[in-house]
Amino acid sequence: MSIITISRQSGCEANEVARILCQKLNYHLLNKELMMDLAEELQQEPSQAEEPPTVPKAAAWLERVLNPFYNPNDPHYVAQKEISFASGQPLTIRQVRELIQAAYTRGNIVIVGRGSQVILAGKPDVLHVRLIGSPEKRIQMWQKRESLSYDEAKKRMEKRDRAHVDFVKNYFDADITRQEWYDLIISIDHFTKDAIAELILQALPRMTFSS
Repeated sequence: MSIITISRQSGCEANEVARILCQKLNYHLLNKELMMDLAEELQQEPSQAEEPPTVPKAAAWLERVLNPFYNPNDPHYVAQKEISFASGQPLTIRQVRELIQAAYTRGNIVIVGRGSQVILAGKPDVLHVRLIGSPEKRIQMWQKRESLSYDEAKKRMEKRDRAHVDFVKNYFDADITRQEWYDLIISIDHFTKDAIAELILQALPRMTFSS
């Protein structure tokens, strides 16, 4: 029932590494795109607005999108017919936090970004990973991924790096570049995606936690 969180510098192919892990572990992937599915349903973007707690709804929504055998009429699940946080309202940072907490309770999930290393800091059975790389290597990744010129790729990388840092700083008052948040920090410069996944797989069963 472990959780893996992956923080990354832009261009480190964290989602690809996460998908390899999910395939090998039979885990589910929870990333920005999946979280934005709910915001898209509401036709809104995340905000800082506060509202009453909705953890049961978060858990039910996760079950709906992660479990292909989900039956909304089964009383085992919290939601019955419709899963919605608040119709017409934006997905809030509180809801992002609750989705990640619900993912932790469910277990067997790889979470990419969204402050998950901060939200789940100190929790048992969570392996926190950060992927880093030299600017040149990451620029090459952007060039290959988006068919960009060198200058375009550099600007894209720098913009995404700032966005990652600013998101967690603004919403969780934390610096994601600090080493204390992570159990593993892996450079992509000399490891393939499969090798990085293998390093994480080797570390996962070796985690220990003080009582």
